[in-house]
Amino acid sequence: MLQKILSLVILTAILSGCKTTNSNITKIALPEFPIAGKAVAQELSTRNCSKEQCPNLNNWLNEIYLFKLKYEIYRQGLK
Repeated sequence: MLQKILSLVILTAILSGCKTTNSNITKIALPEFPIAGKAVAQELSTRNCSKEQCPNLNNWLNEIYLFKLKYEIYRQGLK
């Protein structure tokens, strides 16, 4: 029992010297990766898919590109 109390006193003494610090990470929200969905999956199942034939796929690819740009901004905020 005395050994447990002594251990707790030592641990408390060690931890009292610790302090919390603020990180340099900016509070930018991490962008969410766009999900393709059923419509894109159906369009991907076709062999020939042009911009006019597959508008959902085209929109999803544009959203992925936008995600990439937002993620790069997020990464720059971490530096």
